[in-house]
Amino acid sequence: AVSSNTGIIVNPTVSYTNPNTTGALSYDLVPDAFGGPVTITVTLEDAGLDNIFDDDPATIGIDESADNLSTVETFEVDVIPVNDLPTIDPVSDESHPEDGGQKEVPLTGITNGAANENESVIITASSSDDSIIPSADLLVLYSYPSTSGSLFYTPAPDAFGGPVTITLTVTDGGLDGLLFDDPATLTIDESADNGVVTEQFDVTITEVNDDPEIDAIGNQSIDE
Repeated sequence: AVSSNTGIIVNPTVSYTNPNTTGALSYDLVPDAFGGPVTITVTLEDAGLDNIFDDDPATIGIDESADNLSTVETFEVDVIPVNDLPTIDPVSDESHPEDGGQKEVPLTGITNGAANENESVIITASSSDDSIIPSADLLVLYSYPSTSGSLFYTPAPDAFGGPVTITLTVTDGGLDGLLFDDPATLTIDESADNGVVTEQFDVTITEVNDDPEIDAIGNQSIDE
């Protein structure tokens, strides 16, 4: 059996033992490839009246395969595209000192899932404890199609503890390439086919001893 497009479906493998009336054909898809129709051609050949499939070079002047007969059957396969999930590399857990200011966390390995998919990607972030690391103070800097970006977080003043789980949500535009629902298309949710993955890491804010405080004391004057 052969495939008409080995860029989508590699040449199939046939499993058959004579004189069975059934057999099996299996085929593999090329990773991330889709399209079609791809025509699969199956050729069935018998051994002829002499029951010899191939010509015997020792019998000069006689082609034993000349009386073989064959039948060809074809069928088509359409490989339907499926949205590959976006990717992001794991982020290691870390610690940061109390009142340590804004911290940058590198983000790498960001893709829309497959090189042959034309889909934008967005990344959002949230915190499991806003009293220590407020979600409102999380900032993601990323621009598609870059494979890297940055997350910035800022602990709340005088807050410490944890671990606080930071959740990164990576979303691609799906097969239609649209990240958001278009309210003008009332019966169609363009975001329904979006691919979504999450990556989590923990941040512990370590306690730092604050300087002692005292209210200001005004200057005074007294009689001698």
